[in-house]
Amino acid sequence: MFTLPFSYQDVQLFLLIAARVSSFLMLFPVLGSPEIPNRIRILLALAFTLVLFQLRRAGWVGVSQDLGVLAYFAGLEVVKGLLLGLLGRFIMSAINLATQLFGQNMGLAMANMFDPVSQQQVSVVQRLYVLFYVVIFLQLDIHHDVLRILAVSFDTMPIGPMSLSEETFNFVVAQGTKMFVVALKISAPILVTVTLSNLVLGIIVRTAPQMNIYFAVGMFGNIVLGMLILLFSLPFYLQLFRDLAWDINRSVEHLVRLLGGVA
Repeated sequence: MFTLPFSYQDVQLFLLIAARVSSFLMLFPVLGSPEIPNRIRILLALAFTLVLFQLRRAGWVGVSQDLGVLAYFAGLEVVKGLLLGLLGRFIMSAINLATQLFGQNMGLAMANMFDPVSQQQVSVVQRLYVLFYVVIFLQLDIHHDVLRILAVSFDTMPIGPMSLSEETFNFVVAQGTKMFVVALKISAPILVTVTLSNLVLGIIVRTAPQMNIYFAVGMFGNIVLGMLILLFSLPFYLQLFRDLAWDINRSVEHLVRLLGGVA
């Protein structure tokens, strides 16, 4: 009689691990970026799931054979993966918000480009900052640390119920609130400079309105001034993006402990 090389418990374990891993990779920046083709992301999720399955297979005893119970546990794993991936998504949202803020002040609100991967219009400045962050993220090997934390999370936060305490809720809310602080830090150099430039131009226009200097010089000057500030602020952004990348690492690790009831 032909027998399968895996049991029903093995199928349960693989599906539950895949639920957490795939939901995490769907939201987490860089690893789940729209620029990565869907086939590559699916293969990455399956490959990582297979590795974790082999590591966790020996001690797995399985859950109830009731499909309702299995769906409940799979839902819990999806929620865990989404919560962990959401922390990284906050940072990308902060970068997008910051580039929109100073892009409009620089006069680059209409300077968009078509992204053939995501099939949508994206800001040129936003694209520059996102790529800058991705390079730093990969250069620091943060993706290795994050995948390691995800693997270790099955020890700290085993498959099954999780600890949704008030401390966990407050931590996630605090990380979401910090998104606006990060956006202000990113946009501050250009935002402040362009605002002061507009203030000076406004005073000149009020003093000599017949010169019409704003439309002759102001709009073009804001773009040039913004680009110069962007150029000279690169060392500041380099250190800021490094701190943000490491902060994602620490935040995900801390949330894993909170959800596992360890912290």
